[in-house]
Amino acid sequence: MRNHFFRVVKRHALVLLAAAAAAASTLSNAQVAEVRVIVKSNQYLLRATAFDSLDALEEAVRTSRPSVVQLDGCGHEAARALKAATHRLSDQVLRIQVLNETALACRSGVVLAMPAIQRPAPALSDIDDAAVERYWQQTSP
Repeated sequence: MRNHFFRVVKRHALVLLAAAAAAASTLSNAQVAEVRVIVKSNQYLLRATAFDSLDALEEAVRTSRPSVVQLDGCGHEAARALKAATHRLSDQVLRIQVLNETALACRSGVVLAMPAIQRPAPALSDIDDAAVERYWQQTSP
C-alpha cells in the first residue's frame, strides 16, 4: 500500500514537472503585443532605455519579439534615424508616425550621460546610409 502511494505521488510529481517545464517554455517564447520606439536624431528610446546604437536597439526589439513595432519619429531632424530603423526592422510589422518635436513623447525620455566637455549628442554612427537609401529607393513608388 505504501509503495503504491509513493508511485502515485511520483507519477503526479513527474506530470507537474512536465507541465511546469511546458509553461516555462511558453513564457520564455512569449510575444509582446507592441513595442514603441521614440526615434530622435541622436538616440532611440525603448522602454525608458536610451540607445545610441541601431545595432543595440535592433537586438533589444528582436529579443522582445513584438507583434508590432511602433516607430515615432521626433520631427524632421530624426528622418535619418527613422529611415534607418525602418530599414533595419523591415521584416517586422511596423507602424510609423512622425511627431512634432514638441510632442510629449519627444520631450520626455532618457538623456544619455556625457562628459561636460563633449559636444552635444553625436549622430548615430552605426547606420549604413548607402544601404538605407537603396532600401528606400526600392520600396518607394
